[in-house]
Amino acid sequence: MYWDADRIPLVERVVMVPRQDTDSEVVALQTGEAMAAFPQPFPGAKDRLVGDLTFIGGGGTFMEGLWINQNAPDRRFDVTKNVRQAVAYSLDREQIADIALGSIIDDPAVLQCAGWNPTFGAWCQDSDFAGYTQDADKVAELLEAEGWTRPDPDGLWVNADGEELVIQWNTVAGNKRREDVQALVTEMTAPFGIGWEIINYDAGELFQNRLPVMNFGPVALFANSTSPDPSVTALYDIDGIPTEENGFSGQNFTAYASQEASDLSFAIDAEVDPAARLELVKQLGVILGEDVPWIPLYLLPNLLTWNTTLVEGPGDWAFSAYGGFADMYDWTVVGG
Repeated sequence: MYWDADRIPLVERVVMVPRQDTDSEVVALQTGEAMAAFPQPFPGAKDRLVGDLTFIGGGGTFMEGLWINQNAPDRRFDVTKNVRQAVAYSLDREQIADIALGSIIDDPAVLQCAGWNPTFGAWCQDSDFAGYTQDADKVAELLEAEGWTRPDPDGLWVNADGEELVIQWNTVAGNKRREDVQALVTEMTAPFGIGWEIINYDAGELFQNRLPVMNFGPVALFANSTSPDPSVTALYDIDGIPTEENGFSGQNFTAYASQEASDLSFAIDAEVDPAARLELVKQLGVILGEDVPWIPLYLLPNLLTWNTTLVEGPGDWAFSAYGGFADMYDWTVVGG
């Protein structure tokens, strides 16, 4: 930026202060140890970022959802399309979005497409997953079609092998937003006969040791990045399923093995005409909505916060893919 006359920094230096969690970031702001932070969105932001602290939240480049590992080593039953759809029909995703984000931003929206960012172009179709609202009859229809029964009307579904419909669910231990979602969903799906075994790990264990080698779940709650370009090949490339044979390369962490979806993903990448590309995106969206390789929940908003008594200028780039610190060249120290 130093060769751009319009982006010559107004301060001599910037010191980045590392913190391991959101709470310590907020405390550093409150005590004046730090001037600004670009944290993960966290519950209670509206109540904690007050007084000398201000913040803006919205936009976002990460989509959060329930990622379903169809090759999970711990599965006690196949997490088939019917089971995945049944889970989707047991969720009130509007309530989930409100619990996760309502104390951070106003009117959080449910993400209705599986891979595209609704703030980038017209790629995200609201119709792809909009039909998945709570429906006990649909849950029963889907599970009974695969031999599940519910001997106790208030209990869990049971398959022909006597296994109860209890799904192991992992996320980052200590992440209150995600643990709040787990608590809500556990209560929410009980009347539908679907249970959860919650086993959470620290971020390093989950994302470095388990996710890359497909040793999670079958369900994990985490965020994945989005792009202004509608390419979703990394998510749905059938050859990108991490396996021992390919050295656990690839990012198809749901082990979604649809050749049709994989081919469409590559076709989207190869198409240069925007209108034709959009039609391919729509076709893939319909398939994903039917197959439910994962369940989209919401777009994680970007959150930029700063101490107004110490620094002036933050805010203009908070919603961009570059992040809240992208325009630090325009920041100034109050009284400096």
